[in-house]
Amino acid sequence: MLTRRLSALTLSVVIVLSACGGSATPAPSSVPPPPPSSAAPKPAASAPAASASAKPAASTSASAKPAGSASGSAAAKPAASSVGSVKSAYVVLSTHTLPSWIADDQGFFKQQGLDVQFSYIAGSTAAVPALLSGELGILHASPASAVQAALKGGDTVVLAQHIGTADNRLVARPGINSIADLKGKSLAVTRAGTVSDLIAREMLRRNNLVPDKDVSITFIGDQNAMAAALQTGTIQAALVDVPFYLINVRNGAHVVFNTRELNYPYPVDGIVSSRKFVKEHPEQVDAFLKGYLQGIRFEKANPQKTQEILGKNTKETDAELLKTAYDNEMEILVDPPVPSLDGIKTILPLFEGEGHDPAEFVDNGPLMKAVQELGSAK
Repeated sequence: MLTRRLSALTLSVVIVLSACGGSATPAPSSVPPPPPSSAAPKPAASAPAASASAKPAASTSASAKPAGSASGSAAAKPAASSVGSVKSAYVVLSTHTLPSWIADDQGFFKQQGLDVQFSYIAGSTAAVPALLSGELGILHASPASAVQAALKGGDTVVLAQHIGTADNRLVARPGINSIADLKGKSLAVTRAGTVSDLIAREMLRRNNLVPDKDVSITFIGDQNAMAAALQTGTIQAALVDVPFYLINVRNGAHVVFNTRELNYPYPVDGIVSSRKFVKEHPEQVDAFLKGYLQGIRFEKANPQKTQEILGKNTKETDAELLKTAYDNEMEILVDPPVPSLDGIKTILPLFEGEGHDPAEFVDNGPLMKAVQELGSAK
């Protein structure tokens, strides 16, 4: 029954739900003041579509405790005067989306005077065009997707990043006990150009294996299908999101590698927009970022209620998956969610962006303003 529910879900990098263990993630480097909003990055050659389509799911505990007092509770402050509305979307059903889900569920956006009209668009490759067309104003997605679009001449800009490290698990059938054992075998990822695809290739290269030559890369669209293919032997290994690796382990596979060990900075998830929207709607951007920040603070302070919200949005009811997801998220969550220049520098060569300054793709001014105005967490 669990796998049936999981088939409705779709990971970049990554990425990435939750799991126990792994080395601590270094804090991202802070971003210097960005160039003026009119100075969009120079277009570069097109690159394969990168979608942060990590699809972790989790479940809610039937006996979730009421949320304790925490910074940013919905009743903490009276609602601000209205600053209007904004159409927004998220692109994965994952713990990484929790800050926005919480802000919506707990009324933090409304508390900031903003009416957010949320929708779900599967994958940033579909959502970014809606952002560029003006159909959406703000997008909860991988900053990598904004960088890729900007390199193609788009008006996208990275505003925040709360997940900045590769966090997947390599699971395999019996007989494969190391990455070296993958030679001559098939390794499954979600889709071409996604976080899991890019991380898998980096993992293989660091272990002296040539992707698509020494190891066959197979694209299987969702985590449930990968689990089934691994169980039947159609594939020998898969790079999966957390906590999906638990399903594979239950089916007889085992964990070979935790990609956190790569110490691979990657802009997995955050908030992106267009420079045009940021310039023309500063009040909406400010209110959205404040609600998002309150969501992060709530997430850290209220584990049981957060797991309940995660279960509601992912339609999961498995308590073990939910707790694993939450615990892992706490190990990699960045607060304050300042975009990492190191992460952007990592992905530029993947999108033929060599020679660009990572700061070209970031505007951290709105985030710093929101942090200052919101005040420190209590």
